[in-house]
Amino acid sequence: MLLIFLSLLNCTVETTIKTCQSTCGKVKYQNIFANTFPIDSFFDLEQGKCCAKNSQKPILLIFGAWAGVYFDKMNANIFSDKEIKNYIEKNFITVCLLVDDLTELPLNEQIQSLWESKIRTLGNRNTNLQVQLFQTGSQPSIGILDTQGNLISDLMSYTPDKEKFLNWLKVEVSSIHH
Repeated sequence: MLLIFLSLLNCTVETTIKTCQSTCGKVKYQNIFANTFPIDSFFDLEQGKCCAKNSQKPILLIFGAWAGVYFDKMNANIFSDKEIKNYIEKNFITVCLLVDDLTELPLNEQIQSLWESKIRTLGNRNTNLQVQLFQTGSQPSIGILDTQGNLISDLMSYTPDKEKFLNWLKVEVSSIHH
């Protein structure tokens, strides 16, 4: 479930996928998260940053949850909207991280957290990232990162309003390019 959008480089999607995978590796956790999000995404921030650097596009980082009612509503009503989806695909590398996923991390990726004894699951790691980057624990939480992983936008949370969400994206993209 990978699609990299490199209109800036005038590459085809198929070429971009091969280029990204050769540089950044096979999409991590694709087998777990296939069909959970209507926009083709990465499910690992480091891999998303790798591809963002290659494409020189910002990252649209979305924190959600398997059990997130509002995340589900945004998937159904906002991220599935053709105009919004096309705009995201043209302008961003998308990374979707679920904070309640129970997939156990390999031992070499289990680290100490500031508030937990040890980060043992993918969801723990994603929660830790969300608090570090966004200083919030609610889902959905959406922000834009530069290719280095620094937050460069105001945050967006749940909204049922397609125009409000698309306008937020456009304002943030405009501020990046100015």
